[in-house]
This record gives sequence, structure tokens and C-alpha cells, in this order.
Amino acid sequence: MKALSATFCLLSLALTTTARAQLTNILSVGDPLDEGVSFNFVAEYDGVQINNANQIAFFADVTFSDDTFSNRAIYRAEPDGTFTPLALQNQTVFENTTLQNFFDHYWPNYGFVFNDLGQAAFTADLLVEEDDNFDWQYSLLVSDDASNIQRVAYTG
Repeated sequence: MKALSATFCLLSLALTTTARAQLTNILSVGDPLDEGVSFNFVAEYDGVQINNANQIAFFADVTFSDDTFSNRAIYRAEPDGTFTPLALQNQTVFENTTLQNFFDHYWPNYGFVFNDLGQAAFTADLLVEEDDNFDWQYSLLVSDDASNIQRVAYTG
């Protein structure tokens, strides 16, 4: 019997017109998400959502090939089988600003909201560095791609 940790995978439930459910494996442990990024597991019990465009967003623990540790990330699985990063822990999101911690204790269920446009809204701690000083900003962010994260609101 396989170890439980090796059986984590992301599944899509598709309902057919005959009302039969069909399970489709979207992603398994160790599968590549991007060049140099592999999937470890869905990071939170409520970290998977599907929209009306049949896109699946998920909060994942990922490993980067050049790192010795794992990071958290939000990815979107497209119907064609490709994956789009929406936000990556430790990425630079604005000038002198790094996304540090996802889903602190203020967001319901420690999750994110995913809409039919493929955008995810989530909260995160941002670390801002200015003139050798560091400041934490608790922020509400929206992303349709990791290179296009928008800040909606923040503390400070």
C-alpha cells in the first residue's frame, strides 16, 4: 500500500450529462508546474476552487529546483492542462516589497477567493524594505498572474 503522503493529488470532478461523475487526475506529487517548480501537495484543506471557466485554483506547497526548501504558492490549472502561477511566497511583488506569508489569521478559512475571470483574491504579509528599514504590511491582493499582482488594501 502506498504511503498516504504519496497519494496526495489534485482531482477535478466533472459531471456528465448523464449525471455520472468522472474523476480526472490533474496533478500528482512531484509533477512539474513550471520550469524548475514541482508540486508537493495541496497546502490547505480548503485550498482548491473551480470556476465556471473550468479553471482550478489551488494553494500548494511547491519545491523550486534551486532551493532546498518548499514554498507556498497559488496556481491556476487551465482546461488545456497548463498551469499559471498566481502568487509565489518570497517573490518580489512591488519595488522593495516581497510577499512573505499567505493567509494569516484574518482571512476566513485561511483561503482565497477565485472568480470566473481566473483571478484569485487573498491576504498576505508583505515585507517592505526602505533604506535598511523593514516594515510589514498586511495586504489584500488580487492576481491573474504572478507578474500582475494588484494591492487592493493594506495596513500601515
